[in-house]
Amino acid sequence: MSDTDFRIVKQCGKGRDADQILSPITGFWAGCPIPRVDPDSSCYEIFDDFTSFDVGDTTSKWTLDATNGTAALVSAEAATGLGGVLALTSTAVAHDWASIKVTSTDTGAPFMVVEDNGKELWYAARIYVSSVSVKTMYYLGLFAYNDSEVGTDTSGAMAGNDGIYFRTLPATPTEIDIATALSTTETEIKGAAGTLAASTWTTLGIHFDGAATVSFWQDGALIGSVDTGVTNMPDDIGLTPLFFTKNVDTGHVMNIDWIRCVQKR
Repeated sequence: MSDTDFRIVKQCGKGRDADQILSPITGFWAGCPIPRVDPDSSCYEIFDDFTSFDVGDTTSKWTLDATNGTAALVSAEAATGLGGVLALTSTAVAHDWASIKVTSTDTGAPFMVVEDNGKELWYAARIYVSSVSVKTMYYLGLFAYNDSEVGTDTSGAMAGNDGIYFRTLPATPTEIDIATALSTTETEIKGAAGTLAASTWTTLGIHFDGAATVSFWQDGALIGSVDTGVTNMPDDIGLTPLFFTKNVDTGHVMNIDWIRCVQKR
């Protein structure tokens, strides 16, 4: 699909029984198939609006890994969001952390970036954080199942995950960096590519064009891109959505409004 494609969906409810043609899908989501509207589309999707939270055993959708950290639903009103909101919290004990990821025994690591395979991919999540004080650490994006503690020390050093992601480092908590990693080695694609503000919703997105480019977006604006041939790109490795927060000296919360990841088969 191109930027000028139109979606046709069924509008339900009184006086809205006719199919309507919506405006063109442009920008970040241009060309993205919608399996819930078009069940015959050749794509795979993970979507969660966190009106409920399925975690806890090998059949659950999400896995929580933590050192004293927690993950729990909060009211949408409390987080000034819509639908549901998940609060991922690292407690006040120094170096406590928490991460959630899609459970491997449920879906495996279903997403993959492979140069020139034509399997276009879209990842996006809407978040806001409780604090951007010095010594805060946040990561989110697509990761492999190597290690759940993504950032390991006070510098925010990568633990040993493969991934394509956004991160903030403890020394520069208001700066959103974009990076890739393979095994224990990280390549920073662009430092301070975006801005993170406390208690302010932001939507972060990653797009792979199915050919040779991975691009990074914030609130609908392109903030960086990289060729798939870059050093430490996790090419041909299964990846899955993961959120992570860690503190150095006090507790922090990452609130997640929704997560959507789609890839063409």
